[in-house]
Amino acid sequence: CILFGIGDGRFTNQTWYPLGFNSDPNWIIFQDLNNDGWEDIAVAVYGADNVKILLNLC
Repeated sequence: CILFGIGDGRFTNQTWYPLGFNSDPNWIIFQDLNNDGWEDIAVAVYGADNVKILLNLC
């Protein structure tokens, strides 16, 4: 789950982003992947041979 910052030291309620059936996240990085100035999230899923990308569109 992800908790988004409201900007005043508090966070929103948790938000779930499913990674797929029987997924097991192996590596998580936070990086500005699309050069928009906001950090995005990339998750490597063990045994699935893929990477899930969550773009920060704030």
